[in-house]
Amino acid sequence: MVRFAFKQGLRFLQKTHAFTLLRRLANGSFQLEDEAGEPCNLTESEIHTRWSTGEWQIDEESLGRSSNVFYFTTALDLRTYPQEDQDLAARRMKYVRRIKELFAQDESPLVSSPSKLQPKIAAIALELEDANPPSPGTVWRWWKKYLPTQCATKLCPRHHRAGRRPNKAQRAIFDEAVSEVFLTPQKRPGKAVVEAVERKITRVNQSSPAAEHIDMPSPASVYRWLNKLYYQVVSNARAGRAATAKELRSAIDRLKVSRILERIELDHSPIDAMIICKLTRLVLGRPWITLAIDRYSRMIVGFYISFHTPSQASVLYTMRMMIMPKDTILARFPDVVGPWPARGLPDTVVSDNGMELHGDTVEAVALEMGINLHYCGVAHPEMKGGIERAIGTLNRGLIHTLPGTTFSNVEQRGDYASEAHAAIDIEDLTHIIMKWIVDQYNKQPHRGLKGRTPLQAWQEGENNAVIELPAFPRQLDNIVGIDSTRTLFHYGLEHDNLMYNSPQLQTLNKGTKGTRKLQLRAFEHDVGYIAVFHPDLKEFIDVPAVDCDYASGVNRYTHQLICAETRRRFTDAWTHAQLLVVKAEIQAIVDEAIRAQKKATRKKVAKLKLTDSEQVIHGDSQEALQTARRQVDPAPKPTRPLDSGHGDALPAFNVSTQKQMEAHGYTILPG
Repeated sequence: MVRFAFKQGLRFLQKTHAFTLLRRLANGSFQLEDEAGEPCNLTESEIHTRWSTGEWQIDEESLGRSSNVFYFTTALDLRTYPQEDQDLAARRMKYVRRIKELFAQDESPLVSSPSKLQPKIAAIALELEDANPPSPGTVWRWWKKYLPTQCATKLCPRHHRAGRRPNKAQRAIFDEAVSEVFLTPQKRPGKAVVEAVERKITRVNQSSPAAEHIDMPSPASVYRWLNKLYYQVVSNARAGRAATAKELRSAIDRLKVSRILERIELDHSPIDAMIICKLTRLVLGRPWITLAIDRYSRMIVGFYISFHTPSQASVLYTMRMMIMPKDTILARFPDVVGPWPARGLPDTVVSDNGMELHGDTVEAVALEMGINLHYCGVAHPEMKGGIERAIGTLNRGLIHTLPGTTFSNVEQRGDYASEAHAAIDIEDLTHIIMKWIVDQYNKQPHRGLKGRTPLQAWQEGENNAVIELPAFPRQLDNIVGIDSTRTLFHYGLEHDNLMYNSPQLQTLNKGTKGTRKLQLRAFEHDVGYIAVFHPDLKEFIDVPAVDCDYASGVNRYTHQLICAETRRRFTDAWTHAQLLVVKAEIQAIVDEAIRAQKKATRKKVAKLKLTDSEQVIHGDSQEALQTARRQVDPAPKPTRPLDSGHGDALPAFNVSTQKQMEAHGYTILPG
């Protein structure tokens, strides 16, 4: 069967003429153009009539797949009509068919003569026990409707044709006004159309005889016509085609995933809750969450919470949590009783087109691990519907129940004072989300899993999948680092205005003459150490900062802020002592700002402190930090505990350092 759909470019042939379908108008009609370029507007019913009667035929050369399809032509069957219309059509059908049979028995053609129709109608009414038989003229009219197509729907009443016939002159002026003032990106209201119609009709009436004047439609009529405009055409003109396509998108098919870890979906979202500072109990603002979900089992496999905007570090921290087993993490939360078996290297990670996922580090890590990165189209969240739904479930099922929630929009929030009710800090939030994932979400039946829970789906999927893990877990601690290359000198490696050196690193200078370039990875959460790739050992080694007094516990955001302020105040000829002065001053500002009343300031401080879910889950005493912070000089000398950088106390200076700095004219802040 040759099929066709109403689409742009479809041609209808009428003997020697051809009509090409151009577009659908806002009034629901179609605009066609003949070979001479003359346009004509026809309604859907008029085109169907010309096509069904054979007056127009489809040009098969114009058929083919197209994205500009207006709609598929599908005739209505009898069951789509109301029951009373079906009963009425069945009664009419009995008269029409029985009349035809009676004339066939008499071997005479069916004619409209009342003298021949009336006796047969009376006989049929007696058979059907119909007390109100139709007249001969009515039966003949039914027969003429039924004869061309012999379709029962032709005998249904035409209610849509009832009512006042439209004034073509009024509608033509209305269509012109709609095109000029309504179908525009400015989204002018219906009142502008009413005024435009009044102006146009007044101008036409002034230049025409009184007998040809056009009646002025009421504003209610104009608004009624506006409500009947074809919505897709109106939305394309007022909101844009991209927004219309997103609003009117169709979910015709579904994504097919056959096993766990085949497709991981990842996305970022601000959390709909105000978070407070644990020390001062002041509101910091809304943090960001990066969430990853396994599409097959719908199990959440990893997350990362922080106050800084999504970055490569957010993605890498989430990927590390996604890959590693969760036993160590669950051990930090004894009240989380359920299992969280999510682990393993995935085949594909799907995300949006954010810049943080197009970074060299993320792509290099994915290449090293054999993970395919798939980027969805811009403004197409439906392409990763699993993670979008999971984030919505997290907000509706948990976040909106917490004190200090902002809800999803202003209407939902109403007069709820989110900041006044805020009572959750970052540690509590991480703990609550962890328990919600393990003990509620993973154990709740999911409609997309046909009633199974994500935990059941994952456990069943483990029987049909090979779960692969990194052979060297230490590598995962390095994946969160940002790659760079530096030259090794006798004084070590320089990165981001800091020097890094260790005895193990200097052994590389003894084996070859001259300098050599080394690959390193710097970390966002601490500039106190870097991971350097040792070309002889073929592995990364931790190298601490030479200036541990300064770099200990300082995150990269704070360090860059200190360097920028130092250059501003001392130009490029700054010294180490000046750097310590600026650090002390900024630390004092941080301590003061964390008690500030402005939420934007407190949220910036949270970024300086780098308060995130990684500190809550893994703590501050990671093995890499302990290794990197060993003393570079093996000679014994008095030491003091290193400042973690996360407390409120300002760094202390010894007497000699203070005297040296005061001798150069610098002021040491108290505290």
